Amino acid sequence: MKASFSSSLNRVCVGNQVSFTNSSSAGNSPIVSSTWDFGDGQIQNSSGTGGISHAYSKPGKYNVTLVVIAASGVTASSGQTTFVEVFDFPKASFDIGGNFCQLPAEVIPTNTSVTASGNTYNWNFGNGVSSSEASPQKVTYTSTGTFTISLTISNAGPGCSSTFSKKVTIHDYVGSITGNSEKCSNDVVQLVGRANKKVDSYSWNFGNGVGSGENNDTVKYAYPKPKNAYVASLTITNNEIGCQHTSFFKVNVLPLPTPGISVNQKKVCPNFPVQFSTNAVGGSNFSWSFGDGQSHAGKNPPQHVYTNEGKYSVTLSQKGSNGCAGSTTVNQIVEVFNPKALFESDTAGGCTPLAVKFMDKSTTPDEENPIVEWNWDFGNGAKSSGQFPSSQVYTTGKYDVTLSIKSKKGCVATNKSTAFIKVGHIDSVNFSVFPFAQCARQPIEFKDKSLIKASHTQDEVSYTWNYGDDKVETAFNPNHAYSKDTGYFDVKLTVNFRGCIDSIRKLKAIYNKPPLAIFKPDSLLFCNPATLPIYNKMIDLAKSGRKNHQVSVEWDYGNGTPNYLISKVNMEDPLLGTSESHPYYEYDTYKVKQTVVNQTTGCTDTTHRIFHVSKVVSDYTVQNDSVCRLSKLKFKEKSFGEPTKHILNSWVFDPGDGGSVVGRDTNYI
Repeated sequence: MKASFSSSLNRVCVGNQVSFTNSSSAGNSPIVSSTWDFGDGQIQNSSGTGGISHAYSKPGKYNVTLVVIAASGVTASSGQTTFVEVFDFPKASFDIGGNFCQLPAEVIPTNTSVTASGNTYNWNFGNGVSSSEASPQKVTYTSTGTFTISLTISNAGPGCSSTFSKKVTIHDYVGSITGNSEKCSNDVVQLVGRANKKVDSYSWNFGNGVGSGENNDTVKYAYPKPKNAYVASLTITNNEIGCQHTSFFKVNVLPLPTPGISVNQKKVCPNFPVQFSTNAVGGSNFSWSFGDGQSHAGKNPPQHVYTNEGKYSVTLSQKGSNGCAGSTTVNQIVEVFNPKALFESDTAGGCTPLAVKFMDKSTTPDEENPIVEWNWDFGNGAKSSGQFPSSQVYTTGKYDVTLSIKSKKGCVATNKSTAFIKVGHIDSVNFSVFPFAQCARQPIEFKDKSLIKASHTQDEVSYTWNYGDDKVETAFNPNHAYSKDTGYFDVKLTVNFRGCIDSIRKLKAIYNKPPLAIFKPDSLLFCNPATLPIYNKMIDLAKSGRKNHQVSVEWDYGNGTPNYLISKVNMEDPLLGTSESHPYYEYDTYKVKQTVVNQTTGCTDTTHRIFHVSKVVSDYTVQNDSVCRLSKLKFKEKSFGEPTKHILNSWVFDPGDGGSVVGRDTNYI
């Protein structure tokens, strides 16, 4: 008996079936079974000498063995080395990149397959183009649509192969810009974006580092600086197809003309002509604005005259040869001024005859245009020329003084000061009083009896009264009451007429009759007394009269108790009118009055003082007496005072940590 076999394939791809044929020969006993060992760990049995098929799951070289068994139990085997060689399938894969959004679209395939020596490649790009290169450089698509790209790889063995494919969609998404290709600086350029498909977003850049935040197809922008070609760009986006496109547009920005301005005189007097000119070359539509409301159309203006003082800015506008309009402004190019005729005197008023010295204080702002002439008219019939005139003498009256000046360039100015010099004469000063003797604090009439013969108005005369009691008043015919003391007072009247001053003092001009009620309480405030009543003494300080005067003092203590009367006070003891200490039983504000009667002079005077008896009880609550660190501690004030009309107006909390809080209801951290 002999075992033998053969196969349909000796080289095969993984997973493909291999057919084995049993060609064994039997001896004296027939073959009843066959056992196949395929070399990959798989063993199969078959009856008799029948054939069998097997598929290998892994690549490699495999030894196959056949064992046959006869009916008699005799066995025979046959083994073959590297009888079957199994090859793996290649794994095809690739990525694609490039531009899918605009035609012609260039797609770049990148082969990501595991390559091996002897492999063959077959690319089909779906647009009629194929390639056998392992890594083609790029493929150009000239039409839109969805294309299937496939790659088939075959190995060098029994022709095992695999295919990988991807779809690519080619779009033709393009935009464009139209607009102003040439504009002057600072003129508005309008740019309009267009697209052949839907646009979800617009992104503009004006080519000078400035972009637009507007998501619009139309934008406006003024280029501030000239340039031969700004390249503006617009990037449009279609989110649905995932495409963008950037288009470009050139804008030429033309410069504006800046004509120069010059003037023949920068400092002039009013009504003096000045000549303006420009260095502009070419251009048209010249227009001058001289800063005083006047203008001129034309390149070369006539002489211009400014009538008012001031500093003037001049503007020249023109259209350049490129069609752009521009202007130049020179600020304060011309200063128009007159010298100022100014003067002072060592005096401007007094008694006749009055000698006056005049000083020139005239000014000119231009050092190159000094003052060269001075002409004085002193109003007293005298005139003078020169900067330093001699002193002038004036008699009673009012005089206008005039100074006229002229500068080196012919500028003139005049200063006429009306009634600059005022000269007076007081014939006599006198006054009267009524009544001569008056009770204290009662008004007394004072009347001016002075004599001024010169023609004048009342407002040219001023009066100063010194009443002898430290009071001074300026009035024509005043009333005055004496409230500081009693007795005789000297009175002085001072009269001022045009700076001419005279006065009169009358000794013992007034007799202020006693009494003059004056007193003071021992205390003006009793705060939180330990007990009630409190006792307050009223100390008499009144100017009651002379020693032989009959005087009484009556006290009204302001608490409803009967008045206290002290009669026939001995004036040798000034404190005999002092009251005894008086009790006060309630918290309140008390108004105490003193009335002093001098029966000898027939005068009575009353005065009052106020004092307070108060109680303050401080109290508060704490809303939260236990808090975390840095949390608010809330104080609520519950204090009260007596009487209730004594309003509490200040609260200070001491939290106990060295700090303090001011306020009624407050928080503390």
